[in-house]
Amino acid sequence: MESPKSQSLVDLSASAAFAETRVVEAARHEGRSLEAQAALASVKQRLFGIDVMPRPSMGRFELLRRLGSGAMGVVYEAYDPDLDRRVALKVLRPEVAARSGLKARSRMLREAQALARLRHPNVTMVYEVGEGEGESLFIAMELVEGQTLKRWLRSRRRSWREIAEVFVQAGRGLSAAHRAGLVHRDFKPDNVIVDDRGEVRVVDFGLARSSGLGELLPTLDDAESGAVAVELTCTGAVLGTPAYMAPEQFQGGAVRAASDQFSFCVSLFEALYGRRPFPGNDLPSLQRSLLRGKPLGPRRGVPSRLYRVLQRGLALEPRQRHRSMDALLDELEACLRRSAARRPMALLIGLAVAGAIGAWMPRDGAPELPVAAARSARCEPTPDSASPHRLAMARPER
Repeated sequence: MESPKSQSLVDLSASAAFAETRVVEAARHEGRSLEAQAALASVKQRLFGIDVMPRPSMGRFELLRRLGSGAMGVVYEAYDPDLDRRVALKVLRPEVAARSGLKARSRMLREAQALARLRHPNVTMVYEVGEGEGESLFIAMELVEGQTLKRWLRSRRRSWREIAEVFVQAGRGLSAAHRAGLVHRDFKPDNVIVDDRGEVRVVDFGLARSSGLGELLPTLDDAESGAVAVELTCTGAVLGTPAYMAPEQFQGGAVRAASDQFSFCVSLFEALYGRRPFPGNDLPSLQRSLLRGKPLGPRRGVPSRLYRVLQRGLALEPRQRHRSMDALLDELEACLRRSAARRPMALLIGLAVAGAIGAWMPRDGAPELPVAAARSARCEPTPDSASPHRLAMARPER
């Protein structure tokens, strides 16, 4: 016979399962089934350690846990039982899908399907696109174990070389997409993943944002912490993306590969200098700063040539920027090569100066100079002595 304590636990589990089922059914009726099911499944697992009801699902994918969310949708870690693998499943919110209309939904589907055909080591692979309940679209993608570029940059102090090398990888992903006719439209550090091996992947190509600011603003009030960075505020709306937008996006113009290039340069500028090139605490001040077309000046510790590369990519007019992402990456890699070539030369100069100083200094057993001569030697260096100018030459470029 079961003890009263065991019986009470059974009753509690049954009651919780019944209540959970009722809440999920109500949430499903209200169009919030995935959010409710995922939250309740997580609570259930922590409370009881066992499954008292099936896991929430989208199509054949079982939702394991929520990874992040934004104005357009929610990203889950999910399990694909057919192929026995874990995936990242982005589920577009039903209200967003309904509001965007059939034409916009068709465009998102075409873009996701085009991206599914793109294979590049610096682009997150898309496995499948489909429709779920409530007219929601879902995109099954490669699950990358790592951290966002934003978090990677904040984890510790990085040299300009480390930062530039990681951004070159991200730029290669953008370039591959451009060659396939795709435009990201929302490049920023939160949309780049750096895995545990230092390999970089760009995520959310053409899926996270519409091309014009007029289409973007209605969805910003729904933004949550997670996938969307909260960077600027304007009359109560959360504006993460505008901080990285190209001027033509603010003006509702066509968004092309040059727009991605601008966003890329804003992100790299911020990573290198610790501030954005166009300051602004709200949308109007940011827009005024952008339309002036003059980025903030450089800071010490980064090669001046690299600043000039970014300056061109941040040009107000798209036609004044680099002719392509490949051209921009060529310039960045040239900066890295030039710095690497200077390192051995700086080391040789440093060794030569150290040797000259060592040869000039008296050795043990050598006759000492008279006091007056020593004073004269200190006040009037010989031509063979190392001057401050020569010592400055020995300092390698940072």
